[in-house]
Amino acid sequence: MRLAFEGPGRRAWLALGAVVLLLHGALLWLERWPTERRLWGDEIMYRDLAQRFATGRAVELDPLWPPLYVWFLGGLERMLGPSRLVPQALQLACLALTAALLASLARQFTGSPWAAFLAVLLFGLDPQIQSFAYYLWPEALHLALFIGLLWLLVRRCDQPLAMLGAGVLLGLALLTKSLLMPFVPLLVLPLWRTRARRAALLATGCLLVPAALVVLPTVLANGQRHGAYVVADSSRFNLWVGLNDRSRRSLRSEIVGDEYARYRASAPTLAERNELLSTQLAELERQRGLAGLLRAQLGKQYFRLFDKDSFFTDQLPGGAIARAGYGYAAPGGGWVTGLRAWSYTLHAFVLVAAAFGCVALAPRGRAYAWFGPLFVAGNLLLFLGLHVKSRYRVQFWPFVDLLAVSVLARAGTWQLAPARLALGALLALLLLGLAFGAPLLD
Repeated sequence: MRLAFEGPGRRAWLALGAVVLLLHGALLWLERWPTERRLWGDEIMYRDLAQRFATGRAVELDPLWPPLYVWFLGGLERMLGPSRLVPQALQLACLALTAALLASLARQFTGSPWAAFLAVLLFGLDPQIQSFAYYLWPEALHLALFIGLLWLLVRRCDQPLAMLGAGVLLGLALLTKSLLMPFVPLLVLPLWRTRARRAALLATGCLLVPAALVVLPTVLANGQRHGAYVVADSSRFNLWVGLNDRSRRSLRSEIVGDEYARYRASAPTLAERNELLSTQLAELERQRGLAGLLRAQLGKQYFRLFDKDSFFTDQLPGGAIARAGYGYAAPGGGWVTGLRAWSYTLHAFVLVAAAFGCVALAPRGRAYAWFGPLFVAGNLLLFLGLHVKSRYRVQFWPFVDLLAVSVLARAGTWQLAPARLALGALLALLLLGLAFGAPLLD
């Protein structure tokens, strides 16, 4: 795959590459100075389970979490030792690959010579995304698998071998983050749009059969051990926590730790715990009413999802994670303030551009042209109920970037009716309010 240099020019690409390297230099410096970043939350679990895996001891992973990331970390540690630098280097490569594939998709969907450049700029200079190269969370690995899968579907869907590869990537992506499961139909339906039934059936089989074979051992193991034949299932637990979260901002007034302890103690298997949770959810709906639950969720969920703060800024000195004694060990200073300001600024810029991208949607006639907007909309629907942390937006943020690129790449040439311009401005103000308004309302 080649990225065309027409439009922005080779010097612009080189300058962008230098700035991305500069950002990663700052992120790596933060990660290791004056001491290594203090792991937080699931990172501690992943590290401990990876160490058990690397030394051949039994690994008991709660089936709320899919297992691939533990295998990824544990396999690397078994082969190359316990240094964090090894997974960090591979995760950095995952994000670099994701950026290249995203650039190719942007050019494909918009037809603009600037689209690839702008996609790399928005994705590659975003600290809330790029910092995951250095965290022990599966986001970077998942993005590479997911965007790689989509790239094969868009660019190589007429090649059976490529479709088989896409199926393998789909299975691995599901083993990394099971939240992708509800969106599998969105990946399949475009295969039926532009081909005869027999060809569509063959393409669907090439995609789904390898994916099923990849996840099958985990599904069978979970059925035998936990009474539930799933890759992983955190849906009811996350729905319960999401309906009971109190703050408009993640990591504030958190209840998830206490609720998880109660959940684990409630029954010995996943199936039994989920059955009890289903009863509790039904009782909660009876007590508050569906309308009352919906009002409460609309008043907090999207503030949490689009908040200006991310797992990156929350780990900087003064952030919510840093105040709890975790995250970056560096003292505060001007350059830390600058990184936080840059993260906030880029976040706001992408939201505004994506708002106008939504009202100006005109994807080219490609089978998967509407996948990104529908995927974003589907995530918004899911997170109306499910527990939200800023980390959870990483899965769909590349598609928000593509919405922004769809407008930015045509700046000066696209025209919108006044009504659409007004709608875009209102949507932009709404998103900015969600990103920056929670502290005022809290």
